[in-house]
Amino acid sequence: MQKFTRLAENLHTAAIHLLRGLRVEDREAPVGPTGLSALSVLYFAAPLTPSILAGVEGVRPATMSRVIARLEKQKLVEKARDRRDRRSWQLSLTPEGREVFEEARTRRLKRLEHYLGTLDGRDLAAIEAAVAPLGRLAKLLKDTE
Repeated sequence: MQKFTRLAENLHTAAIHLLRGLRVEDREAPVGPTGLSALSVLYFAAPLTPSILAGVEGVRPATMSRVIARLEKQKLVEKARDRRDRRSWQLSLTPEGREVFEEARTRRLKRLEHYLGTLDGRDLAAIEAAVAPLGRLAKLLKDTE
């Protein structure tokens, strides 16, 4: 496995810098990075219980409770009793929450598109060829959580 050390280091560094460069666009959002991340999970996977959302986000339930409370106060998420377990809550996005997430995602994508447009054809072809294997790698990492 040591033969992949340099590749792992380079990929890790590139991924961090890429995400930091895109995160600049999140300054426009009415919620912070943790809130946007929670909105993203709910956008693609709602409804979820608070404990499942905390697990997906890798934070403690108490931390997620504070995030949820802020998002509820901003009317971006809503809670409903779980039909199967009346003691539990299910979280989902409000229309406003969907809009906040979609606007943030659109800003990030436009920034990425702009900078992709500055690359030459060879770099673009290499990135395009790498997208599918990177997706498979991401799935492997997710499956081991």
